Amino acid sequence: MFDYETPVAIMNSSPTTAEAPLSTETIAEHGGFVGTTLGDDVASLIQSAGGYRGPERRASRRIPRTLEITVQPLDVQLNEWASPFFAITRDVSQGGLAYLSSQKADFEKAVVSLNDGIAPGIVCRICNTSLVHRLGKEEVWLTNVQFLHIHQRRK
Repeated sequence: MFDYETPVAIMNSSPTTAEAPLSTETIAEHGGFVGTTLGDDVASLIQSAGGYRGPERRASRRIPRTLEITVQPLDVQLNEWASPFFAITRDVSQGGLAYLSSQKADFEKAVVSLNDGIAPGIVCRICNTSLVHRLGKEEVWLTNVQFLHIHQRRK
């Protein structure tokens, strides 16, 4: 049976000048990790993300949904900054969405609006953007955004 307290006690103690630094052999002598290094044992306790089979890890569930949207980049004062562009959502959740577009999101905030005009625009924070496909000069970017608040047009 594995003794959890012995390796922890050994790892938390610092060697004195008379003691040698900790090694695999030193830990094994005290009933710890026999035949492997400390790093190997720690790594074996951590599951890979690819093998995750538990409940949804996000705050709200993502729903795969394709919607046509317009993205209007904003500057730091929340003024319209660059030309709006077309995008298509990949998924939507209570807290945000992911969209695919031909433009990299090199801005911090944007107004996202449905193209059918039934809902007001929503000011969003750009969480990340990554290149998912390139063919010659054509690129497709995946961008994740977090909903902040309803956009109020300035008069």
